Amino acid sequence: MSQEQQLSPEQRINALNYKFNLGDFSFFKMTESNGFKVLELRDGQPQNSDIWYTVDNDDQIKTIIPFDVFSIVLDDMRKLHKEIFELKLEKSIWKFLPKDFDDVYTVVSSKLSDNLDLSSDELDDILKDVKKEYSNLFIDMNDIVHA
Repeated sequence: MSQEQQLSPEQRINALNYKFNLGDFSFFKMTESNGFKVLELRDGQPQNSDIWYTVDNDDQIKTIIPFDVFSIVLDDMRKLHKEIFELKLEKSIWKFLPKDFDDVYTVVSSKLSDNLDLSSDELDDILKDVKKEYSNLFIDMNDIVHA
């Protein structure tokens, strides 16, 4: 069991809030009564906090946030995923010694069709194919050695 899991739910919530400076929050204990889920306020003021944490009987922590905040988080995650992919793609392209990076990037991007879940090895395989098909876009080391 990790050190974080040894903490109580309240301690884990406080540690997370402190680590990310999330501001005011409310903490609820979720129980079940007569087939209904009941939230019992344990800490905070719900009207003043954007983040609500609930802890169920199994000490599972759930978070309730405003839809707009959730939408921003998802959009930021999508942008970050795309940025990481573009960095992997850039690294793969440079390994193949392009004459003009932008030209190679354009050709490879057209072949990817928005698939951002490729591994570095898969990108390298695509670049090998592009290099075979568009050899004029890459530096040929044999030409340099034999010149």
